[in-house]
Amino acid sequence: MEYNSSKSLILKLSLIITFVSCSSTHDQPGPNLVEVIASEYKFEAPNEIPSGWTQFQMSNHGEEEHFLLITPLAEGVTIEDLQEGGRFLQELHNKYDNDEIKKDEIYEILNKAFGPPTTDINYNGGPGFLSMGHTVEATTFLDPGRYAIECYIRTPQGIQHNVIGMIQELVVTEEKSEATQPSSDHTIVLDNEGIKAEDNLDTGTYTFEVEFREHPSGYIGNDVHLVRVDEEVTMERIAEWMDVFEKDGLVSPAPVEFLGGTQERPKGKVAYFTVKLEPGEYAWVAELDYDDKKWKRFTVH
Repeated sequence: MEYNSSKSLILKLSLIITFVSCSSTHDQPGPNLVEVIASEYKFEAPNEIPSGWTQFQMSNHGEEEHFLLITPLAEGVTIEDLQEGGRFLQELHNKYDNDEIKKDEIYEILNKAFGPPTTDINYNGGPGFLSMGHTVEATTFLDPGRYAIECYIRTPQGIQHNVIGMIQELVVTEEKSEATQPSSDHTIVLDNEGIKAEDNLDTGTYTFEVEFREHPSGYIGNDVHLVRVDEEVTMERIAEWMDVFEKDGLVSPAPVEFLGGTQERPKGKVAYFTVKLEPGEYAWVAELDYDDKKWKRFTVH
């Protein structure tokens, strides 16, 4: 009788432990965390990940600003093809910087090479602009397929990072991660009129949900990046630096400190990012081509 009682107790404890363990795994799945280190001029990142909601935790270990843009690769398109496109853009930069062509001519050349500007954006998010020594967590949903991750910030000499190696292929497999859609503390809405977000926030760590409601007609869509405002630098100057087709556009060092954000996604989609806010003056800014300039200042108490 004592033997049977002990055996019965052990069986019950085993069932309880198994039940608790399975329930925790099912109800609270961990995020599909992908750690990325950005430096000059490369990403330290995995080459293959499961599909679904994916959190990219990117740390900037370099001496220049970096970001991570996720671009789906069409069938037959290679990383070398994208780099060739990057070299084509680099030649345009060089000609513009040397006053060999005007800004309007850049768009005429792009139109002939890549087709007319569009509001249909193919990019799929990724960590936003990040200054040296900072880390940001940005979450997006990835379907199975082949993607490129790249950064095209420009060196102090004006060379795009992706042209000199800061680009690699990422394979998203048919295997689905157990990660669920994140919850958020605040929402940022991006449309063609501007950036809609909270004006005042308290000190703390926040997860922002970004809604992509519209995109302007161009080669770059609405995105959002966080900067700590320096009173010596105007918002117009910051927005001008964010224009890749200005003469010093995206040339490191940036005029302000970037703390992360998210790259663009197609209309109707959402993305998330998490940042820690300390007391001070901040702004949300967008990277846009043409004459679109968008920002929204706010205060953290």
